[in-house]
Amino acid sequence: AWHNDTGEGRPGVTLTMGLEYLPQNQNPRPLDVLPLYLDVNLNVGGTNTFDVPPGQSRKSWEFEMPISGRLLGMSGHLHDYGVQVVLEDVATGKVLARVPAIRDAEGRVRKMSRQLPGVRGAGIRLRAGRRYRVTGFYDNPTGQTLVNGAMASMVGIFAPDDYRQWPAIDESDPTFQRDLASLELRGMAARAEPDPEGHDHGVHGHDHPAPTP
Repeated sequence: AWHNDTGEGRPGVTLTMGLEYLPQNQNPRPLDVLPLYLDVNLNVGGTNTFDVPPGQSRKSWEFEMPISGRLLGMSGHLHDYGVQVVLEDVATGKVLARVPAIRDAEGRVRKMSRQLPGVRGAGIRLRAGRRYRVTGFYDNPTGQTLVNGAMASMVGIFAPDDYRQWPAIDESDPTFQRDLASLELRGMAARAEPDPEGHDHGVHGHDHPAPTP
């Protein structure tokens, strides 16, 4: 997860990413999966940052799964003074997944842990029509409110039981249109940014909330 948040081009900077593929006859056979993005401050078309008051605080978002499947692995994203991101069943209050931050002595986040319940087990069952809650926890020792100083999300690998049950995209949906408009706006802003070497960098990376499935 890397993005240039300076607002300026970075001539000479490159990013190399390698992907390893497994054969289909691998035992056990590789699964078809989808990315799952759960943000505690889902604001489609806007920013997902929020204020953090002094001391301990939390921020949550509830959602409903459109199809059933298994959560095979997860990690998360927090800013400094973030403690953990938690996924729970709303009806029962049962914690299904917990991703703690790895922090230094001052509470600054150095990296996020990851959980892989689908490697040595069946993963975490998520059911269609059931409500879940994702919560980000912060502990701000500065004594001041950190304005737009935080984000909190859980990202995971989701294996649907049946891809055919995934809802079709409705391009007339207001949420879809709002998200599309924001991406187009950011794309135009990125194309308008001058580059001393004349390169077209496309859209600069931003923390942008994707709609929760």
